[in-house]
Amino acid sequence: MINRLPHTLALAVLAASAALAQDHWVATWAATQQQPANAAANAAANAGANAGANAGGRGPAAPTGFKNQTVRMIVHTSALTGPKLRLRLSNEYGTAPLSIGAVHVAKRARESEIAAGTDRAVTFGGKATFSIPAGKSILSDDVDMPLQTPADLAVSIYVTGDSGPLTRHGLSLRSTYISKEGDFTASPSIADATVVQSWYWLSEVDVFGPANAETLVALGDSVTDGARSTPETDHTWPAILTQRLASNRVTAHVGVVNEGLAGNRLLTDGAGTSALGRFDRDVLNIAGVTWVALLLGINDIAHDAKADDLIAGLRQLAAQAHSHSLRVVGCTLPAFGNAANPVPFTEARDAVRQTVNQWIRTSRDFDSVADFDEVTRDGADAKKLRAEYDSGDHIHPNDAGYRAMAESFDLRQFR
Repeated sequence: MINRLPHTLALAVLAASAALAQDHWVATWAATQQQPANAAANAAANAGANAGANAGGRGPAAPTGFKNQTVRMIVHTSALTGPKLRLRLSNEYGTAPLSIGAVHVAKRARESEIAAGTDRAVTFGGKATFSIPAGKSILSDDVDMPLQTPADLAVSIYVTGDSGPLTRHGLSLRSTYISKEGDFTASPSIADATVVQSWYWLSEVDVFGPANAETLVALGDSVTDGARSTPETDHTWPAILTQRLASNRVTAHVGVVNEGLAGNRLLTDGAGTSALGRFDRDVLNIAGVTWVALLLGINDIAHDAKADDLIAGLRQLAAQAHSHSLRVVGCTLPAFGNAANPVPFTEARDAVRQTVNQWIRTSRDFDSVADFDEVTRDGADAKKLRAEYDSGDHIHPNDAGYRAMAESFDLRQFR
């Protein structure tokens, strides 16, 4: 990790510190939302990538809509603590108002079962029953639910009518339990549920944290999303970084939220809106954000993007972040030698990657650098991942590789 804080950012850092001078809302979990068609294609692209994933014939097919059903989603919070929380739901890609009959949140016990005494009804504008207009998101009222340590939360949403096209995140790596019919939002468990690995409508969980609480947003593609990591174990690099920060007393005030999106590109829309297009929504609009880590460009390289264009795109994101007093970590692109899918390797494409990486290492556009390429590449062949970090497709790391990436962060910068 290379640390540097340009003199020009001194006032911005002071401004950010002043903004955190009192207890405030800060994100403890988030997931980027994607269009229904692209979400399905994205799940298919990850077929076989994760044991138990619901794509490509592994488990039930991903649903295309719900009607008179309860969806119970499991999310894992960061270590940020506070006496209450709130939820953000999104119908961004819906084509009609989404009718919600009830929303509950609880601490999870196991599988679909919630911990006794933790269930809370969630209201939105004082209403338990409401609708979300097409293309919009909605923020809940405060929910009295103290969070003292990282926790698995169960967020249950009952859809009364036909949901229409689903706004969702396709690669959750966590089980979602879908009832056959009826409102089970307050039920201790959901019997005979269909289990998939996607999140629906839930885009953010915030906690009312102490004055020094802040969040780092990890913005990236499938490597940030955690493709080919082990489901249900929190082995993505943002999750492992969260664990490192939480276990260090002087950095426990920093949480990490994962805004990775498998197949995502920096410059153009494809599997979801491009990073340039979703930056405001997925970074600037996140409660309590003070840091952003950028790991983007490999899917653009698969479509033969030029190094100069990728550098210009990353420079634009860094500039936008700095204009809002955020600090920026530039992350180098790991090697993908011998890869066939989803990024077929060629010497020309690798040359683009190496050019972009060299710029990331030497540019003054970032406040620090996480050199993922350096810590994961093969010592004998810099164009390939180290064998012990390769998940098998030669582009996505395995659990050990994701850990090496998370451990490349110098935590001293977060003090």
